[in-house]
Amino acid sequence: MSSNIDWNDVIKKEARGINDADFGEVQELTSGFVITQKGLIDVEVFGIPKEKVESYDGNVLRFNVSEDEAFSKYREGGEDNAEIHSQEEVSTIDKMETQLQSNKYRETEESTTVPLMEERLDISNQSRKTLLL
Repeated sequence: MSSNIDWNDVIKKEARGINDADFGEVQELTSGFVITQKGLIDVEVFGIPKEKVESYDGNVLRFNVSEDEAFSKYREGGEDNAEIHSQEEVSTIDKMETQLQSNKYRETEESTTVPLMEERLDISNQSRKTLLL
């Protein structure tokens, strides 16, 4: 099925696996892998082989991969990761992970200034003379 997919269209699309496992969003493509990112704070990066793609409906890229398989074989830092990816692909995933971590750090370091607003009331005790006619 993966031969019928317009690979340029899958960037920034949702990535799902067996039983609707969430693999995040497609970030990049290499010669044989789809690189996805899941999460913003606890970031997980996956490099899933294109041959594992089952379908693409224009919004969701579906893989014939279980959540357990993705975490053990295709997740950056997973136990089987080095055996599956070529050095170039591992390097690409490492660079992407570094960039994501850098972006996360920048987001936490930025601050927002909120202007302090103040309202003052004049509650002085002054007498006024009123002329009655």
